[in-house]
Amino acid sequence: MDSKSAPALNDTIALSKMLKSEWERPNHSLEKIENFLSKLKLHLTKLQFLPIELGEQISKQELIVARDVLEIGAFFSIETKNIPAFERYDYINHR
Repeated sequence: MDSKSAPALNDTIALSKMLKSEWERPNHSLEKIENFLSKLKLHLTKLQFLPIELGEQISKQELIVARDVLEIGAFFSIETKNIPAFERYDYINHR
């Protein structure tokens, strides 16, 4: 991870913690979760959470954050019965 991606990663981690906290609430707000996921999808594009080249090094932290966001996104899609969104999250998560 270079010094330019550190602020992006820190922002993404903070936002993902807020998403996870809301998701774990018994009566979580679907609107808040959708908002967090929308923002986090943009944040993830600034990180290297998917290797592009063979042997490319990616930080463990980036992978964990990306996995957590994608998993919650998939579960959120199931809860809201949004099958096309689930398929997108599932495709990315299993790449």
